[in-house]
Amino acid sequence: SLRSIDPGTNLVLLRNDTVPDDILEIEASDGILTSRGGMTSHAAVVTYNLGKTCIVGYEKLVCNEREKECMISGHRMVTGDYISINGQKGTVYKGRLPVI
Repeated sequence: SLRSIDPGTNLVLLRNDTVPDDILEIEASDGILTSRGGMTSHAAVVTYNLGKTCIVGYEKLVCNEREKECMISGHRMVTGDYISINGQKGTVYKGRLPVI
């Protein structure tokens, strides 16, 4: 897993949406980004209760979970690529930005 390869790196889980079976992945990640959902969605409620950063309903995200790749605003991203998310503003950035 990425966590065991680089334990200091923050991990963001990208999904079209989440379901209760995803709890291990959600718990292991530092943030969640989903293309569907709202304030009361599974991802929003669970990440809030776990104290994690979350953006739900990000319409510019399309995940192909089988191929472990996503399109974010037309940019292809694969497992291991860096993104940064700002849960308060609902913004997504390609690359690794420092957490303040």
